[in-house]
Amino acid sequence: MDKEKPLNSADMAIRAENLTKHYGRFTAVKGITFSIKKQEIVGMLGQNGAGKTTTIRLLTGLFPLLQGSTVEILGIDIEKEPVRCKSLLGIVPEMNNAFLDFTVFQNLSFSGRLYGMSKAAIERRGRSLLAQFGLADRVNSLTKALSKGLKQRLNFCMALMHDPPVLILDEPCGGLDPISVKLLREQILQLRSLGKTIVLTTHDMQEAQRICDRVMIIHKGSLLIDESLETVRARLGGAKKITCKLDRDPPAGLESALGAGPRYDGPELMVNGSSCQVITREPLASMSNLHDFFHKTSTVVNDVRMEETSLEDVYCQLIEKEGSKND
Repeated sequence: MDKEKPLNSADMAIRAENLTKHYGRFTAVKGITFSIKKQEIVGMLGQNGAGKTTTIRLLTGLFPLLQGSTVEILGIDIEKEPVRCKSLLGIVPEMNNAFLDFTVFQNLSFSGRLYGMSKAAIERRGRSLLAQFGLADRVNSLTKALSKGLKQRLNFCMALMHDPPVLILDEPCGGLDPISVKLLREQILQLRSLGKTIVLTTHDMQEAQRICDRVMIIHKGSLLIDESLETVRARLGGAKKITCKLDRDPPAGLESALGAGPRYDGPELMVNGSSCQVITREPLASMSNLHDFFHKTSTVVNDVRMEETSLEDVYCQLIEKEGSKND
């Protein structure tokens, strides 16, 4: 696992050490350690079942820590001072956590009272958040009448009622309409500019690439990467992605024709049905090899395009390499 240099404790918003979780004989999280600095947006990426949500639950005190594990929020130990520590967190869970039979404002009022806010403070903060998230005209609407996107906006408002310095967002934009995704993305960036530290889990690599300063890739309970977005991109520095759509599945021999695969120190090849992708630092040579191979095998190329590599390409490459280690 690759890590960047450790942070000064004064700059640290979150410190997690040796996070571990067992379900019977199955270990869902395997000794994960990381630190997150103040005013940083960190994306926690991974497949379904990778251990992202379990890590979040350990981080927020929903699951007890095992002996030898530590979580600190702004220097406060979550086991020694759980109430104080949790008051520093605003949590937006993957599933809607608002009361469906409450009005929008009743949900905000309930959240405010949980943190000891006065009626006047709830009114002032609640109205401000509803305006910020485009819900001002829904103040008296029943929550169950809201669309999924509007419910998620309400979840954000509830998490922000007590103005916490650290936000934990579990799949915040999953399954939402484009308008809600755009609004929430803008709000996440705005919250960072206001000094918030934000940790989010996501399957959406493009979204992570748009808003994250740093990414952690979790796979089968282990932390594969903990790096800035710039460092992750540098892993494929100068590389291009060539995508070919063919009239049939690629014939045998394409990998060796490209000099790809574990036996070679060359391009990375990914095949999905009649489509193939090549990630290469020598795009002209790879294009020439593809042309020669497809000509020799009488394979028709319906479409070909070359583009910059992305976070998704790095992610897929890493997961494929991890899979090949276990084969």
